[in-house]
Amino acid sequence: MKNLLIIFVFLMVAAGPFHSVHAQGGTIIAINYAPALPMGNTANFASNFTGRGVSFETYFMKTKKSGFGIEFATNGFADQRSNESIEVGTVTVTGNQFRAVSATSVLPSYIFVIGDNSTFKPFLSLGAGLSFLTHQTDMGIFVQKETATHVALRPELGAMLKISNYVGIKVSTKYYQTFGSESIDAQSFLGFNLGFVMLNF
Repeated sequence: MKNLLIIFVFLMVAAGPFHSVHAQGGTIIAINYAPALPMGNTANFASNFTGRGVSFETYFMKTKKSGFGIEFATNGFADQRSNESIEVGTVTVTGNQFRAVSATSVLPSYIFVIGDNSTFKPFLSLGAGLSFLTHQTDMGIFVQKETATHVALRPELGAMLKISNYVGIKVSTKYYQTFGSESIDAQSFLGFNLGFVMLNF
């Protein structure tokens, strides 16, 4: 929750020059609800579709078609497995496991808006940065927790629909792929975003 508060404050600061940069192309600020489907190694550990996701984005448009910005995103996955084993020291424990994955990503991004329509704006974007990952397994009094920082890539395909001069809605699909480390393998998941967007271009 603390991380989300920091992100929210950052976005409010970023919103300050919202109108002043219009001559340079414009600004996009989006707050998205971001459920996600785990894939690959993420699904192997926690396979359930999750509604626990949110992302925040801001872009400074150099033209009406392209700009650079940053995304902050967090997703959490959970699963329960029966008759699984974990090793704690020299002891092997078997039973019901509660598994959780969290991924918090910070991704500098590029966006390209397709076409010249002033109301409906399909777009492509690509983000690359860092993802901070946690895997946790709970079994009774036994807990295993691993953390890692991965390099991450995130392509996105979506569209924005203006519903007034500066306000719109956004829908998109994002694919997050991280690159593994010694403690946690490469992770991947497919995100579905529904967002509120402020834009002035």
